[in-house]
Amino acid sequence: MSPTPHVTIINPLAGALGHYARTLKLNLTDSGHDVTAVDLVEPSLADESRFTWVRRYVSALFRVSRAKPTGAVILAWPVLGYWDLVLARLILGRRRTTRLVMHDPVPLVRAVGYSAPARRIGCALSRRRTVIVHSTTAQEAITETTFGVDSPIVAHPLQATTHSCESTESNVPTERPVIRVLGQFKPDRDIQLLADLAVELAPRYSLEIHGRGWPRIDGWAVSDEFVDEDRLDHLLATSAAVLIPYRRFYQSGIAIRCFELGTPFVGPRCDALAQLYGPDSPLLVGSPADTSAWVRAVEQAATECRDALRLRAATATAEVSDAWRRELALH
Repeated sequence: MSPTPHVTIINPLAGALGHYARTLKLNLTDSGHDVTAVDLVEPSLADESRFTWVRRYVSALFRVSRAKPTGAVILAWPVLGYWDLVLARLILGRRRTTRLVMHDPVPLVRAVGYSAPARRIGCALSRRRTVIVHSTTAQEAITETTFGVDSPIVAHPLQATTHSCESTESNVPTERPVIRVLGQFKPDRDIQLLADLAVELAPRYSLEIHGRGWPRIDGWAVSDEFVDEDRLDHLLATSAAVLIPYRRFYQSGIAIRCFELGTPFVGPRCDALAQLYGPDSPLLVGSPADTSAWVRAVEQAATECRDALRLRAATATAEVSDAWRRELALH
């Protein structure tokens, strides 16, 4: 009998990517792997410098190398961009299969390690160290900016909720449904779209934004603060719909969370969201700047059957686990 394959997940954003890493662990366990998780809290939550955070990350790589000289390692976020591939080669060694999850091939916020030298050197040393992406858009961005790196598309981690229908449906307001935007502000958020939507939606819906860094937007109640896991689950479960108002993005963890809970989300008709709903869903907007199309999609979402969304998520969970099993079996 062959031994159970071992995988170590190193998550350097334990706050922002806590759910992502936990869900990935469940998917890998479901696919037959023995999984160890290493979590590091990011500087914004640990009240420490970025240098200290990087040092803790490097120390974690050394600990993993000593504890498990074989097996796969998944780096859930690039602390130093493409330089992470160099660190993996130097610290984890040649025998180790490493996967670096590249969420934003062209960063949505300021980041290090994405310069031409970093891409060239990191990819030259990668060999068995594969860059994983979660959407065709992300894969195309890597292909356009990086030469010679393998970047397979592997499904975003997903785990259907076990909450009962009654526990979430009964908490959704019906007299004045709440439409929310959740997550940190980034420059690629479409503020003008939200302002335009408020004119159309405010008479019928309560409009809320929760996340760090958001500016004031007319018609929206903005809560500029970090949203912890428990609070996020409550906000998701009690939303009539959640908006994904990006001009540019590669995947959406908030959309995944909605899908897991059976909460309808509305966003652009891009491959990252179409993977969840299907390309013809009325909840996806073909022309992202078309305010009236967003309004129609929101109205549709507010009446969407959550049982059907949960059923789809349950089916997708098994498919995601199988996709990770196949990916890790390739090397």
